[in-house]
Amino acid sequence: DDLNIPEDYEYSIMVVGDTQTLVTQDSAEPYYALYDWLVDNIESKKIQAIIGVGDITHNNIIAEWERAKVAFAKLVEKVADEVVKFFPILGNHDVMSRPYDSDLREEGVVSDPDNYKSYLIFEQDENNGSFDGTMKSYYYRFEMGGQKFLFLGMGYAPTQAEVDWAKGVVSEHSDYNVILSCHGYLDDDGTPLDQECATILREQLVLSYSNIVLVLCGHMHNSNVLLLSETREDGTTVQAVMTNPQDYYSKSTVGVATGLYFSNGGKTVHVANHLVGTNACLGEDSVRTFELDLVQNREE
Repeated sequence: DDLNIPEDYEYSIMVVGDTQTLVTQDSAEPYYALYDWLVDNIESKKIQAIIGVGDITHNNIIAEWERAKVAFAKLVEKVADEVVKFFPILGNHDVMSRPYDSDLREEGVVSDPDNYKSYLIFEQDENNGSFDGTMKSYYYRFEMGGQKFLFLGMGYAPTQAEVDWAKGVVSEHSDYNVILSCHGYLDDDGTPLDQECATILREQLVLSYSNIVLVLCGHMHNSNVLLLSETREDGTTVQAVMTNPQDYYSKSTVGVATGLYFSNGGKTVHVANHLVGTNACLGEDSVRTFELDLVQNREE
């Protein structure tokens, strides 16, 4: 077993990196198999949440969204049964105004930036909220291991109004551990991404609010899991994790799920980049461990 998962972990989160080059493969079965594996392992791997980092699709066309709908179906049933949480977000490919592939453009295939609204439906309840009633930018309150968490999903290139809304959400939940999922945040070498959409999130949100403890992202190309730990001026620490197997998918039909395994009261996180259905890991540097600076532990 190349994953070295600790035997005494308490719960886990599975992160789904960019699937844009998996959803476009000739056969839909490898894409479906990834989500089937996630559903089949909810109990055995103590999965509390499945989180996406964007680029569900490659060309933002109906055929790809229909594949995603089928892939998500069993997982959506588990969410309805309150077995697990599912938090997808939008990447740049999911909101394109025209297909990415030139051959599709030449064939006259069209994309609509609002396609996602028919497939990712925001359903209001007492634990969540949305910037505009869609899944573009939204949050959800939940518990893991007796700790209070807030998931904050920010779709690709949020507007300043969305960022200001997110500031209010994070500020109002100062006693929650915030997990931010955004599409672009780290570069392919694990340093902060020098793009305006990422810089705004890092400077205005992540480095400004100490209850943001974990950032998840994709977008840039590197099949290894990349980690960045940053200490804020107040001494608190935030961890960022990037996972993006899209280059791997261009030559393989085996799905990838990045597992975050929490132990030691949720403070210690073991990262393992699963090649689903095997005991193998994608990427030589993708078995990692880091310490999470949980809000509750600072008050002790």
